[in-house]
Amino acid sequence: MHTYIMKNEFGLLKIGLSSDVHKRVKTIESASGVKTTLEYYVEGNYEKHVHDSLSHYRNKGEWF
Repeated sequence: MHTYIMKNEFGLLKIGLSSDVHKRVKTIESASGVKTTLEYYVEGNYEKHVHDSLSHYRNKGEWF
């Protein structure tokens, strides 16, 4: 599994977990209709730690 950070065309960041981050970007783009780019990913599950660390920036769900 990989923890990833994606950025959409509105500047919002999505932090999540996926075994295939490139496929996940395409899925998010397709579902939202909004251009999204993969900014960073790392092997391992750091999702909760990153969410907790950035909680005061949360916009909605996994978007910051």
